[in-house]
Amino acid sequence: MMVQEAKGNEELSACYAWNPKVASRTLDDTAFVLLQSSMVSLNDVGTYLWEHFKTGSSVEEAVKAVVSEFETTDDVARKDIVEFVHSLLNKNLLVIDDSRSQGGVS
Repeated sequence: MMVQEAKGNEELSACYAWNPKVASRTLDDTAFVLLQSSMVSLNDVGTYLWEHFKTGSSVEEAVKAVVSEFETTDDVARKDIVEFVHSLLNKNLLVIDDSRSQGGVS
């Protein structure tokens, strides 16, 4: 899988996946994600999304998954997921998966 580090505001049509350099464990529905010396813990929805992005996903795929699993609307889920993705990109926990992104090379 070809991946690149995401810088700034990337297109939301991109496919996002775990940075291959992260370590992650889930305990009692809470994901703990470690990159270098920084650790992040995620709530239940964040953990669900983190697991969803494990093999790569677009924001729209994640929205559909969250709406089917939790009591929320497309608009609310999309806004929250975009914010979540940007936060994980800024921490280098997610990367853009070029092999699945629109226009990417496989």
